[in-house]
Amino acid sequence: MDVREHGSHGKAMTTILGLSVETAAYLGRIALTLGFVSGIATIIATSFSAYILDRVSSEVQKNADERIAEWTNKTEEAKAVAAKANLKAEELHKQNLDLQTAINPRRLEQALTSDRLKPFADVSFIVVSINDQEPREAAGQIRWMLLEADWKKYMGPVNLHLQYLDGVTVRSWLPPEGARGSDAADALVSILNENGIKADPGAPVKELGSNVVLVIVGPKPLPKTLDATPSNLPTNHRGLQEWGNVAEPW
Repeated sequence: MDVREHGSHGKAMTTILGLSVETAAYLGRIALTLGFVSGIATIIATSFSAYILDRVSSEVQKNADERIAEWTNKTEEAKAVAAKANLKAEELHKQNLDLQTAINPRRLEQALTSDRLKPFADVSFIVVSINDQEPREAAGQIRWMLLEADWKKYMGPVNLHLQYLDGVTVRSWLPPEGARGSDAADALVSILNENGIKADPGAPVKELGSNVVLVIVGPKPLPKTLDATPSNLPTNHRGLQEWGNVAEPW
């Protein structure tokens, strides 16, 4: 600190680095103020930067969440489409298998089946079919099996109106008079169904005798998946729906 005299009156003044004490004090207060203001500005800038960073981070996270949600939805939609496609593929695969089954001719195991039918060797039978290759072959296989079982050939007349339904229809007379024929017919129906040949008992028939089984071989039934029956058939005034009936020529 330098102490120098200034002025004409020789008044002594204290100086700091060439500045008066008042000036130095004033500048010091300014420096402190600037430092305080600078500190406040720094705090504000830091807070603002943190705010901006938080906002940016929030926006980025929001956009990321929206993208994730969007892709999640698309993934779920893709899974649903894939599931429908797989279901359709399974349906088509089943239809293909059913089609193969439908076009393959009926085949009958004849050794074991004929052994099971030998207890009815006293029963007579007749097998008829529509005039088509596959039903004729199926009828021939049934005849062979029944001959192997020692059933008797029915040699009498057949003066009946025959209805050829899908599958095999087995007819006989009712018990007690037709008990043997009825039991034989039931056994034959069971064996045919066990071998994958659709068969059903038909209406009782007395004209052939009490101990005779009539076997009627119709077209091979189509699987339900290949059934061409139209939906929403109209109903007539009697409440009946008719479709696909066939009248035989005369």
